[in-house]
Amino acid sequence: MSSKYTLIGPGVGGGFDPDNPTFVVTEYKDLEGGGMLAVGTDPVEVEFTGETRVILITADADNQGWLYVGKSDVDSDGNNAFTLLGPGESQEMQYNDSTNPLYVVASIADQNFWRGAYIK
Repeated sequence: MSSKYTLIGPGVGGGFDPDNPTFVVTEYKDLEGGGMLAVGTDPVEVEFTGETRVILITADADNQGWLYVGKSDVDSDGNNAFTLLGPGESQEMQYNDSTNPLYVVASIADQNFWRGAYIK
């Protein structure tokens, strides 16, 4: 049995126009989760087995520090970070990580995060 997941949202460019609604419908063949992953002050590569289209990173609610998301040069001070996440916060991004892998690093040791992706 094959599964498909569909994301529906406002059209691109200028946001939602209630007088002329347009929607982009994107179908994904699978979802990939990863459970809770540990991270400290050394960057951890966020790996997926499929070709990602949308990635979701969520900081564990029990964390005491910040998580920084970026490429391989992101560090525990937040240098070169794409975004930062406090406890319980999440970031969704349209990103294919096959060319430039995504990394997560924490501001202090013994933090956790959750990862997931829509796979094309």
